[in-house]
Amino acid sequence: MFYVLRQALAQTRKWIVIGYSFGDEIIRAMFARASLPNTTLVLVHPDSQAAKPLESEPGWSGKIKQVRTKFGELATNQSVAQAL
Repeated sequence: MFYVLRQALAQTRKWIVIGYSFGDEIIRAMFARASLPNTTLVLVHPDSQAAKPLESEPGWSGKIKQVRTKFGELATNQSVAQAL
């Protein structure tokens, strides 16, 4: 599973993460290591603090655009499209 995630992160510079707050150290480190300055991560999560663990992870060099609405709402879909 980690291999598949690592490969998927390496294939694109635009990532969408829904409902995850980066609490797992291993997964957070995988995102940080795969990030480049031109990486954009769109995080759909209503908690304003959800991106903090990744933003402070050593090696993180991308941009995080947080959409603070709930998944499935029309406004969420529109916000994600605009963030990309």
